[in-house]
Amino acid sequence: MPTAVNPNAVIRVLAPRIGRDAAIAAAEEAAGVLSSYSSFRGSLTELEERLQRAIFAALYRSLGPRLETAKEDGTPMRIHLDDLPTLSDDALYALFDAWPISASAYTALRAYGLENGSTSAMRVLYCKYPDHFDTGDLKLMERVFRETLLPEQRKGWLD
Repeated sequence: MPTAVNPNAVIRVLAPRIGRDAAIAAAEEAAGVLSSYSSFRGSLTELEERLQRAIFAALYRSLGPRLETAKEDGTPMRIHLDDLPTLSDDALYALFDAWPISASAYTALRAYGLENGSTSAMRVLYCKYPDHFDTGDLKLMERVFRETLLPEQRKGWLD
């Protein structure tokens, strides 16, 4: 069953990496793709690929072919094609976090997180299902988060 994803949730997860203006540009389309997900119609890997295309298309329309924007602190930046997998994984967090706690959600998150190295899947597992992991696993996750997520993305739940 599809889960509704609010564009504001997408803005919150994308803004630390690409700035608020670019996040707003991508949010509506990304939320639409995320909200359309159903495990009966495709895999999370397929969803992530569709999400990458949607984010790119929205950013290209809004920012133009150079994909220039500014980070939250005003620093100019350019979004590159190799940033899209990270951006789509960040956006997936908005969907994963909206899922109710359940055995099926846990199974899907664990499989996707292990198969694809999804930081977003691991974050939801870490925050919502900590009792499923031993201390060593949780410490490993914390190290991965510190190595891959920006400080702004860890604020309030890890640091």
